[in-house]
Amino acid sequence: MKKSVFRNVIFTKIYFSSSISFLADRLVVFVVPLWIMSVTESSTKVALINALITITTVLITPLTGTLADRVSRRKLMILADLIRMIIMTILGLLTFYNIFLFELVVMLFLLRSVGTSLSSPASNAALVTFVDKEQINSAIALRQTMNQLVSVAAPLLGGILLVWIHYEGIFWMDAVAFLISFTILLTVRFPRELELKKRKPFWSDFKEGMQMMFRSKTIRSLIMSAGIINVLGAALTVTLQVFVVRAEFSPVWWSIIFASSPVGIMVGAVLARTFKFSLKTLSNSFFFTMIMGVFNTLMGFVNNPLFFSVLFFLSGLAFGISNVNFGVLYREMIASEQQGRFFGFLNSLLLVSVPLGQMLVGLVLEISKAEVIIQLLGILTTVSAFIFWVYLKRQKLSLEKLSP
Repeated sequence: MKKSVFRNVIFTKIYFSSSISFLADRLVVFVVPLWIMSVTESSTKVALINALITITTVLITPLTGTLADRVSRRKLMILADLIRMIIMTILGLLTFYNIFLFELVVMLFLLRSVGTSLSSPASNAALVTFVDKEQINSAIALRQTMNQLVSVAAPLLGGILLVWIHYEGIFWMDAVAFLISFTILLTVRFPRELELKKRKPFWSDFKEGMQMMFRSKTIRSLIMSAGIINVLGAALTVTLQVFVVRAEFSPVWWSIIFASSPVGIMVGAVLARTFKFSLKTLSNSFFFTMIMGVFNTLMGFVNNPLFFSVLFFLSGLAFGISNVNFGVLYREMIASEQQGRFFGFLNSLLLVSVPLGQMLVGLVLEISKAEVIIQLLGILTTVSAFIFWVYLKRQKLSLEKLSP
């Protein structure tokens, strides 16, 4: 009988702390635009701060990813929690005393994004240092499930908490969550932490990380497909928001529709735990992405909110399976001492693709029906995944781990 990953004490502690801090983080992402809009009554300032945070994260994450391959990932995660805990405490105090200086708020959130940029590649790369190889699939699936559960819960919880504890209370909750995570990280040790015998110059490691992204046909295919699917996914999200409004669905159905996909992703992540890593993992990743595209296409032909929700759930289920498979592939194919750089560059790429997809579809939606765009995006997703799947078959891509 397969041993549960929760019997790994270190994983259980990190999973618990990550769940708390991620929930608090999602709450802040939900309330910050509302807070800035309520104080400044300026949508331009809301857009500006979001853009600056995105740009900062895109530029810094490849650097922090390189750092995660050179120093203790646990210590980077501790530093990231400390930075964000201090920033959120300050923001809570400023809000409590009704002090709002836009330039100061921007600076604080940019510093907070530095903390996030430190944490993201380090925590992704750290997984292999305290989880056994045979449990990686389960660990990634559980993290994916937690992320989607939090994504559903955060907006619902945020609306309730705003009434009870207001903006400053949510900021302080965020600070306490990072304090808990900080404390837990101080009490654990990663048994397979990196030990670099010969340290290269920082920029040499950075350059090696860039080269690594394009050195393997398999990795190139995975990265290219991830970028394209992310652009199409971001475009679909905006299109769905426009569609539910134009279709005159009730606000209750809005909630059900946008909760159906994350719930499907959670179910898909759980199902993905039954898959064993092999060459079929790579094939399955693209196969289930194709299935997701088919369900997305069908959504464009449906005007009934119930059927629409069911299709969106099935789309999310297929995505949940493929996403876990991709996560397993990355960790199996990239050497442990290179994973910080890999996830740093990958996170930046995916982050850039979101506004790109949003801008492209935003212009088209002005002159076209949302349901037609949904159909088109679904077809493009299916065709893209099929092309990569065929390419995989013809090129006989390898799952061999990249050498450092």
